[in-house]
Amino acid sequence: MPPQYGSRDFMANPSQFMRDNIIVPHHAAIGTDQASGRIHQMCLVLGGAQGKQTGRDLPVYILTKFSTTHPQDQGFFAYWCPYNQNETLSCNLGNGARYMFTATMDGCSFGIGTQTGGGCRVAHANEGRHGGKLNEAGLSLDQAREQQRLTQRNSLWSKLGSSQINIIQPRDYMLDIDGEFALKSTTFGLHDLGRPWSFYTQRYWRNGNKLFLRDVTQQL
Repeated sequence: MPPQYGSRDFMANPSQFMRDNIIVPHHAAIGTDQASGRIHQMCLVLGGAQGKQTGRDLPVYILTKFSTTHPQDQGFFAYWCPYNQNETLSCNLGNGARYMFTATMDGCSFGIGTQTGGGCRVAHANEGRHGGKLNEAGLSLDQAREQQRLTQRNSLWSKLGSSQINIIQPRDYMLDIDGEFALKSTTFGLHDLGRPWSFYTQRYWRNGNKLFLRDVTQQL
């Protein structure tokens, strides 16, 4: 039986932890508006879903806000880039924490601004309503998805103040081995204090209560 809490193991080796466990952010508990875009004390709590990868079972942990019901040694600090449907929300990353998370991505785009001195601005863009309306108006799903991607790109350019940014787009994390846009991503950032941030996608396919990990990929 996996341990009830995974925070200490995550802090000991974050990148390896993400390859051996699946993390699902509980974004409603952490915050879904611009005001939530800051450092939070968080906790990784064992969830009820079943994690799988070829040849092994994997624990699934829920990323949520730390509370007094959690053991004191299982809290850790991380930046949170907020998400809300049909919005583009952002936060500033710096040296106040070594980790960053955002809500599960399954069609959204994530923008990363210019990095200086261990800091940068990031944003999570969702234009699902835009893509859905285009699909209803007669565009194919692929055409609507592409228009949604472009709208999210433009929104990130506007929010981050430049077209010279890096963007993690749906094609970077949603494509499965059969070429279908079927995967979800837990998108996270890591850095050593004073050093540039690196950003990763933990890609998985979900079928009800079962999550199948595909890989963890460094995107930047």
